[in-house]
Amino acid sequence: MTARSMWSDSGCPTPNPAPHSGALKRISDSPRDDSRLGIRAGGTTGRPEHSLRSSELPVPGRHPLVAADALALPSGDRAEAQRLLDELAAEGKPLAFTYLVPQNNQANRTGEYIATQLRGFKNISVTVEAQSIVSYQNTVRVQRSYQAAMFNWLVSDVEPTVYSYLYGDSPSNFLGYRNLGVDAALDAGHRTGDAAARQSAYTELARQVAQDVPLWPYQEGRVTVYHGKAVAGVLLSNDGVLMMDRLGRRA
Repeated sequence: MTARSMWSDSGCPTPNPAPHSGALKRISDSPRDDSRLGIRAGGTTGRPEHSLRSSELPVPGRHPLVAADALALPSGDRAEAQRLLDELAAEGKPLAFTYLVPQNNQANRTGEYIATQLRGFKNISVTVEAQSIVSYQNTVRVQRSYQAAMFNWLVSDVEPTVYSYLYGDSPSNFLGYRNLGVDAALDAGHRTGDAAARQSAYTELARQVAQDVPLWPYQEGRVTVYHGKAVAGVLLSNDGVLMMDRLGRRA
């Protein structure tokens, strides 16, 4: 039995642009105790991740798409977060938002754990709302009527998924995120096939995203296919689906 794997999955709560983002950025790392969150999310510690590196790990025969020392998301600052929350409350604008999750046990556990940790702060209100998969997809990706949402990305390359999700004018940019520097980095990587040039562009992309925090990676996973030795041509596409036209029988 043989396995073909790719690093492909970063669980990402995706906050829609909204006021009070400064306080959210300061507390972004606070509820993310990696081991405990992993256990609640999937029954295992998994592999924690704090940047875009999770989806851009090198695969055999290819240049790493993001430098190993790419900027990670900033660590949370609980004291500063509480100061900002108190400041907002004093201005009559206490922070309150709904965290939308798809209706399944794993997502519910993860959402409630994150919300419980955030409720440890004063002057913040977090509501977890679970929706059926169909309703969830419509709310997040079609109507884009949400404040924060849980989402998993299945990617092994910036092209095409990350490009379509983060590029300012992309119809798939359901985050509502726009940054001209990010657009320039995505375009630079899009226009070249040179491995070193792509790494430079996507490392800059990771730096910009770490500064803005439009999404919050907390864990990565693998998509793996197990197959017998007689099977040839096993290749996973960017979203982890087998490319059926490549499959064959080994001579």
